Amino acid sequence: MKDKDEKRITIEDKQPQRCAEHFREILNKPDPAEQACIAQLLGSKLDIDCSAPTKNEILKAIKSLKNNRAPGIDNITAEVLKTDIRFCHRLVTRPIQ
Repeated sequence: MKDKDEKRITIEDKQPQRCAEHFREILNKPDPAEQACIAQLLGSKLDIDCSAPTKNEILKAIKSLKNNRAPGIDNITAEVLKTDIRFCHRLVTRPIQ
């Protein structure tokens, strides 16, 4: 670890002090002069497509899953989903009962 003058700090007691000093300098900044005007954005409509995904989009997403990754909360791996993509698509798009 180095001090402000780029000299190594070899005394262990001074290293935590330097860390605290460093983060105080970085994090304690005054507010920006211009604040973001979020109120303007809330009133305008965003061009976002919120429709259901198409069959091709779902199939493409399933195919693009990476193998040899940890399964999610459902314990289903990408390899299992890829074994029968058409069946998986039907499961994903089936209405919840």
